[in-house]
Order: sequence, then structure tokens, then C-alpha cells
Amino acid sequence: MFHFHDTSASAALRRTARVNDNRLAFLYFLRERRQDSYNLIQETVRLAAPFFDRLVLEPNSLNPERISLEWKHQETDAYFDASSLSDGSLRFMALATLLLQPLSFDIP
Repeated sequence: MFHFHDTSASAALRRTARVNDNRLAFLYFLRERRQDSYNLIQETVRLAAPFFDRLVLEPNSLNPERISLEWKHQETDAYFDASSLSDGSLRFMALATLLLQPLSFDIP
């Protein structure tokens, strides 16, 4: 469904998504419903990108129906979005999400 090799500026990974679209806003879904998997993904991303502190996934304040991939770097208050990630880092984050997703989606 998603092509991890496409990390161009117009790629779905770099654009905003509808907050209720669990295919595109999957990390937000995990944060809300499967915190264990969400935390494991963040810990794994930190192994490959030591600058990474945590994901910041909140609906857009001007359009609460939309959400973007954002995160915070360590030792700074600045936030970054998908356009700030290198292609390799973005691909790693996507693959970590794919491979570390829950085996079952029974909501606890």
C-alpha cells in the first residue's frame, strides 16, 4: 500500500493526513490505543537516530481533522516535521512502524 522508497516532497509520508484515517495516521492510532507498541517504535527510532527525542502527534490546531508527522529533537525545544528528516531516517521510521506494529489489534 505504501512505498517506502518514495520519500519525495509529495510522498504520503511527508504530507498531512486525516486524523481518523488509521492507515495514514497509524502512529497516532498506536499512541491512542496501543501505547506499548508506540513506545517500542520510539525507542527503536532512537537507536538509529540518536537526536530523536519523541514523536509529537497532535491534530492541527487550525484544522483538527488533519495531523502531521512531527517530533522533538533531544536537548532543544524545537519541533521538526517530515520535511526535516533525511530520506533514510524517514524510511527507517516507516519500516520500524511496520515491523513493530502489534500482532493483534484487540484494544485492551
